[in-house]
Amino acid sequence: MLISGLKIIVKSLKFNDCGQDRQLFSVLYAEPPTITIDPEMKDGISVRAGDTIIISASKIVGKPPPTAIWSKKGRELKNSDIVTITSTPTSSTLAIKYASRKNTGEYTITASNPFGIKEEHVKVKVASLAWTKPLHDGGSLITGYVIEAQKKDTDQWVHVATIKALDYTVTDLIEGAEYTFRIIAVNASGRSDPRESRPAIIKEQTSAPSFDLRGVYQKTVIAKAGDRLKVEIPVLGKPRPVVSWKKGDTGLKETQRINIETTLTSTILNINEIKRTDGGQYSMTGKNMLGTVSETITVLVHDIPGPPTGPIKLEEVSYASYSSPVVVMAGEVFKLEASVTGRPIPSLVWTKEGKELEDTAKMEIKTSDFHTTLINKDSLRRDGGTFTLTASNPGGFAKFIYNVKVLDRPGPPDSLTVTDVTAEKSCSTLRLFVPIRGRPAPEVKWSREHGESLDKANIEITPSFTTLQVDNVDRYDGGKYTVTIENASGSKTAFVNVRVLDTPGAPQNLIVKEVTKDSVSLVWDSSWKVGDLEEGKMYFFRILAENEYGIGLPVETLEPIKVSERPLPPGKVSLREVTSKSVTLTWEKPDHDGGSRITGYAVEMQGRGSEMWTQVMRNVSELRFRVTGLLENHSYEFRVAAENAAGVGMPSVPTVYYKALDPVFKPGPPNNPKVVDTSRSTVSLTWGKPIYDGGCEVQAYIVEACNGASDEWFMCTPPTGIVNTKFTVTKLLEKHEYQFRVCAINKVGIGEHADVPGKILLEEKLEAPDLELDADMRKMINIRAASTLRLFVPVRGRPAPEVKWGKADGEIKETAQIDNTSSYASLVIENVDRFDSGKYTLTAENASGIKSVFISVRVLDSPGPPANFMVKEITKNSVTLTWEPPQLDGGSKIKQYIVEKRESTRKVYSPITTCNKMSWKVEPLPEGGIFFFRVLAENEYGVGLPAKTIEPVKISEKPQPPGKVSVVDVTHSTVTLTWEKPQHDGGSRITHYEVELAPKDSEAWSVCASVKALETIVTNLLKGEEYQFRVVAVNDKGKSDPRQLAHSVVAKDLVIEPAVRPKVSSYKRGFIKENNFIPVLSSPIPILYARFHLSLIFLLERSGFFAVLLDIRPPTIVFVSLHVQMHSHLRAAIPEKVLHW
Repeated sequence: MLISGLKIIVKSLKFNDCGQDRQLFSVLYAEPPTITIDPEMKDGISVRAGDTIIISASKIVGKPPPTAIWSKKGRELKNSDIVTITSTPTSSTLAIKYASRKNTGEYTITASNPFGIKEEHVKVKVASLAWTKPLHDGGSLITGYVIEAQKKDTDQWVHVATIKALDYTVTDLIEGAEYTFRIIAVNASGRSDPRESRPAIIKEQTSAPSFDLRGVYQKTVIAKAGDRLKVEIPVLGKPRPVVSWKKGDTGLKETQRINIETTLTSTILNINEIKRTDGGQYSMTGKNMLGTVSETITVLVHDIPGPPTGPIKLEEVSYASYSSPVVVMAGEVFKLEASVTGRPIPSLVWTKEGKELEDTAKMEIKTSDFHTTLINKDSLRRDGGTFTLTASNPGGFAKFIYNVKVLDRPGPPDSLTVTDVTAEKSCSTLRLFVPIRGRPAPEVKWSREHGESLDKANIEITPSFTTLQVDNVDRYDGGKYTVTIENASGSKTAFVNVRVLDTPGAPQNLIVKEVTKDSVSLVWDSSWKVGDLEEGKMYFFRILAENEYGIGLPVETLEPIKVSERPLPPGKVSLREVTSKSVTLTWEKPDHDGGSRITGYAVEMQGRGSEMWTQVMRNVSELRFRVTGLLENHSYEFRVAAENAAGVGMPSVPTVYYKALDPVFKPGPPNNPKVVDTSRSTVSLTWGKPIYDGGCEVQAYIVEACNGASDEWFMCTPPTGIVNTKFTVTKLLEKHEYQFRVCAINKVGIGEHADVPGKILLEEKLEAPDLELDADMRKMINIRAASTLRLFVPVRGRPAPEVKWGKADGEIKETAQIDNTSSYASLVIENVDRFDSGKYTLTAENASGIKSVFISVRVLDSPGPPANFMVKEITKNSVTLTWEPPQLDGGSKIKQYIVEKRESTRKVYSPITTCNKMSWKVEPLPEGGIFFFRVLAENEYGVGLPAKTIEPVKISEKPQPPGKVSVVDVTHSTVTLTWEKPQHDGGSRITHYEVELAPKDSEAWSVCASVKALETIVTNLLKGEEYQFRVVAVNDKGKSDPRQLAHSVVAKDLVIEPAVRPKVSSYKRGFIKENNFIPVLSSPIPILYARFHLSLIFLLERSGFFAVLLDIRPPTIVFVSLHVQMHSHLRAAIPEKVLHW
């Protein structure tokens, strides 16, 4: 039966199968478009001015799926700031914002495909006046409404119109003028009192810009460093304002990480992976023709503190250095003190168990610049504990901890508090810290509210505290944790509620409430109707909850749901084998099964003269049924109804009345006997049941054969016959011709025989192997991941071929189920994935030949990992990543790539970006940081497997060149060089420096020294040769550019006569100060000494080139004559240089 409105295209194919013509028909359905408009819109719609016009085509049907276009007066409508068109393959909706008079008119939706065009029209009226019906119609039907208008400064009411609708658009008004309108209801008895409107000025609706900041508490947004910040601010105003953003006083520069998104109703600030530096004042400015408005919000970024730097030292800590606890008796005084060093002068703070202590009468705190003392009087047991002294200045901080015990008589366990509870996202670490006090030391016991196991917990118990730590927490670790402490004096209990921030669990109580031919209604904690489903298809459904931490666990339907409705009535019902006590009914399948498999049939009967149908049997699985228990010589009629998953359908047309009588006839001849196979000694026959069975069931069949050489028929089956409608005759003579016939037997006797056409010559047939692929297998087979792949191929050939399965680009999965017989070959792979895609080969071979076919399978899955993922370039604040498309794209085009990073100290990757290209530069990154990177491909079926960096990547580059290079000393075979550190080490510690030399005016540089210090002595130089030098800094990323000595150096001894060059202004007669310096110039270094009053000699240590330190310590106040005599090991003594004070 054809479906109304469909076109059928029939393609006929002919082929020869062993000499017989067969016809194959390919039937393709084509359906012209149809459009269903919502019923309330068919007669037109009225919209109040300023509201939104919404027109919906709820159902658009056609094969192939039609294309939908909206238009007005022949002009196509497209998406804009005002117009929004939302279309799916089966529906389309048109929305027009801020409706005005110019939007009044007829709108058309046109759906078209290659087999037709369909249009539907909707009239829209934008009304400037609207009202409701009177509360009472006066007992008579309202026949219409009178509209009148009055212009300001006039007393005259002017008739505008008389209508029956509840809205109207008044035209031909004067722009800028003010009008008042009134409405009068009219029935058969007359007019009602008028209802007046408020005065209205005729002008286009406008409003000044403004921002709705009600969703931003106190105009402050707080975010955690590394999170994604999204701030959406509604924007008001007509016409729509233009919005710009600033950070501080500078316009906000959009980057890949920071960008502004604008919608029709709001402006959105997006900051990915927010940093501490992103905090501050953000201002937005909206502007339209009526004015300008600005608002400011504050963004606070919570981050860990930066690393402290030193040095600060606590030294000279009193009270036996406090290496052991301070123990005092109750009522005594204890004193804690310490000396501190550091520049600038550190600030000193005493705390006890995290609380800052203050100077009181009982606890006295004395603090000077570099010393502090804490004195506690009349000590009590509660005065004991941990005291911390913290010294801090801009250079960093230092701490020292004092443990004080006050001995007193024991008391019950006390101060059971639970602190330091942290439960971040799943996979974080939960830590519970509980300080304990009590004498004797109490016993500690941890437990959970419902007795859950604590096997995952790591519990530590000491006399002063207990801790519970759970690594890698998940949602099941949440709940109430209880700690109980007990000693001889009593017990105490405390608890803490822990909430693990994780994705939600599975929704509860999922049931299928209703199934129709195109929808399924699901109910759980909520409900949803899934529409536009394909009739007859099997579906699984699952529900997943989502919160701010991601998508949780699913709950699924246990069995597949078939989308269907009740079936049509079965076809014609016929009576077979009527006896005096029973009758056998047969019937045809319904023309349509309702979209769901027929599960059974219900058989009913009704006796003549009765008005009630009696159900004989339900859930009959076959198309026949034997009704028993009939009364002989009574007349009955019968009917049958089909049943599927949706229920029992309508019954068939009843049969004519039949009388229950025993049959009296033999059966007719079997139907269409034929030969289906032969060999050198066998013939296989098949036939159908007789068209007429004589009124009772056929009990058996007899097969007879006749050898053409004798013309005598002999029985091939047992005398009682066989039940089946096929039989293989054996032990025949090769090269002989035979004829065959078949007859049926019922309880009355043997019926008429039916001859098999022609004579059959027995000989062995050789047939080359043949593999029959149906039309679907000749195309690409697409199958969803996690489904079951079933390949079934009929096999022919004589002798029976040997069949083998293979895969062109790899091995078939070990779990595959292969079943090969002489007549077919099958391959079944359950739970397929992307790696099961490819070309499968099937080969059949026998003595007559060989035949191979291939079947292409594409598993629709998320893609495999991108290929050739590598780090292309690293700088001090960025990494450039490159990759190639995955070898397995999952059967779908790659939509985008997801780039993620992970710090080496963390376990979770965080997203960086999504992109459509094969490379990405990740920036900015913290210099010196260590990261892992990975990239994942995504297609329409999901995110695929990742490609990762195997080793961690350090964010650094080669260092800058060293600073200035200087010569310190030169001899005939050595040169002493010094240099300064590079201005930047490239983000990685400098491992060493390489010193290179080359003859003057030569580029033949060679490494002469490799050192870690900032100086070296180059040896083994040739006397009198002139050299040039340069220095290179080296770190993990490579060598810097060289820094060359400004001038070349000749290898020779340098001799300078010793000379004293005092600064006259600094060495005048007067007081001798500590640490006076006298400049001295000499090479080699001279030996220096001094005389004081001709009798006292101050020996001076060797110095460098330019300065000698005379250390004459005060407070001696004398007048001296200082003699300095210098000797050089290269010449005789030089006369004294005398300097007087």
